[in-house]
Amino acid sequence: MLKTLVGHVSAATAYVQPDYPYGRTLRCKRRVWVETKPGHGQRVVFQTNDPKRSYEHWNAPKAGTYSALVAIAIEEDPASPEYGYVSVHAFTAYRGRAELEAFLAAHGEAVDPKIAAGWRAAYDRQEAKKLASAKAACAQALAESVDFEVAP
Repeated sequence: MLKTLVGHVSAATAYVQPDYPYGRTLRCKRRVWVETKPGHGQRVVFQTNDPKRSYEHWNAPKAGTYSALVAIAIEEDPASPEYGYVSVHAFTAYRGRAELEAFLAAHGEAVDPKIAAGWRAAYDRQEAKKLASAKAACAQALAESVDFEVAP
């Protein structure tokens, strides 16, 4: 069963995986968080520490590609082969309203309510624009198809 991770928005508040592979034989810690940048969206960032050093030194963070909404989740079922695996779930702007609602149903607790409301409003405006355009096209087609002749 997937558990959505909430509140991991910076390196200081990141989710830390205590036992992550580093190279072929070493083990390290890895921290994961979701970065938000206005005008760009959200992306996941990963960072590992260096197990070869005697003190805790974090390597350079590796950031993913921006998406409209991003959530991170962890598999909690010990019977699952993916137990403890951190997965990234993203919603892009090219998907429809149904996919937005499915994403919010699965990972809504990790999404800021203002951002979710903004995406819903954007899809509502898009649907209203499509409806108005279709209505105008139907009216024009109807006007072109009907020829009235006035009798003398």
